[in-house]
Amino acid sequence: MKISKNLLVGTSLLVGLLGLSLLSGCGSRSEDIQGLLQSVEGKELVIKQDDGSTTRISVKDDSAAAQMVGSQVTVTAHKSGDGPEIEMEKIELRGEDSTTSGVIESISGDTWVIGGKTIKVVQTTILDDGLAVGVTARVEFIKQADGTLIAKEIETDADDDAADADEDIHFAGQIQSTGPGGFVIGGKTFKVDSKTVLDSGLGIGVNARVEFITLPDGTLLATEIETDADDSVLDSVLGDDKGGGDKAEPGDDKGGGSGSGSSGK
Repeated sequence: MKISKNLLVGTSLLVGLLGLSLLSGCGSRSEDIQGLLQSVEGKELVIKQDDGSTTRISVKDDSAAAQMVGSQVTVTAHKSGDGPEIEMEKIELRGEDSTTSGVIESISGDTWVIGGKTIKVVQTTILDDGLAVGVTARVEFIKQADGTLIAKEIETDADDDAADADEDIHFAGQIQSTGPGGFVIGGKTFKVDSKTVLDSGLGIGVNARVEFITLPDGTLLATEIETDADDSVLDSVLGDDKGGGDKAEPGDDKGGGSGSGSSGK
């Protein structure tokens, strides 16, 4: 079979064009650039890399990066077109992740105080629902070279509280005082609400057993309060069934049968 010279030339040209296209694609692959985000100028990030060189990276939306100025970051970027311009894909805080937990003491703009630590919140920080002053929270953060703690995520301990609520936590003691809002039992104050199950016979001086959960603020919320009398009553009932039941039932049967027989005579 003969192959046209023009066909060979055309095929070679096509392969060459494909090669150039592939090389061009390889040239625009993403790469990570690490360093100190010194500033955001217009639509450009100015990053001082670890080797001392300065790199400018174009960005379409600088709102997230603007809050990270002065922080160590990792920028994923690629070369844009045939020019020298480098375009950002994403930006992340750079550093080792750490965690802390505590009560949220204050919230002032992007500055939170949690468990005595000052935490900076940025646009990329993931915030859980229900966060407020007085709530116990867990923070995942990155510590910067200047000591600033930047939060990656802040979440409530609600999931842990729900797990604790599933566990049986009991306390027993004598009821010292009662009121519409709670009981003092064995020196501990227990809050009650509309869902608390209250046993009959509860009163001052009565021994009681409490099932409760601990709320984030430390309050002990009773889920059930019962007297210790139930156990003694149950024991006595079982005792009566064992002792009297064996005698009474046969006695009743014999007595009833004998009585009927006597009547019959």
